[in-house]
Amino acid sequence: MSLGNKEVMAQNIKYYMKKYNIDRNKLCFDLNLKYMTVSDWINAKTYPRIDKIETLANYFKISKSDLVEKRKNDEAAFSKTLQSIIDTSTQLHEDRQQVVLDTAKKQLKEQNRKSNITNINEIKERSTSYVSNNTNITEYGDIDLYGGISAGT
Repeated sequence: MSLGNKEVMAQNIKYYMKKYNIDRNKLCFDLNLKYMTVSDWINAKTYPRIDKIETLANYFKISKSDLVEKRKNDEAAFSKTLQSIIDTSTQLHEDRQQVVLDTAKKQLKEQNRKSNITNINEIKERSTSYVSNNTNITEYGDIDLYGGISAGT
């Protein structure tokens, strides 16, 4: 079922209010709007006039199309965790957003590195079958190990 214009507008206004942590009272106060007018927009009862759409867009520092068109990357496309990261990160100053990005990149690098590491038990299984099939052949090479290794394990 496709959404009508009023519903799309309502979703987008609510989205940007949540994104920038702005409640209805603050929006009304900042833009000198009537509470019931904003309430009607948010509840998809009425559609704002073009001058009010422009005022809202300027307030949120977005284009008018961001308010009137259905968003392509809707929240449903993201997991709750990812959406929470996005919502929180957008409220940070740019230097702190860079910290979040750097941390995410480090986590991804570590995750990818760990996925390329062979478990010690797999090495034991491979070496046993290799030795039994190829007696008197010894090969040495570097392998990455994940986990603790000590004498007797």
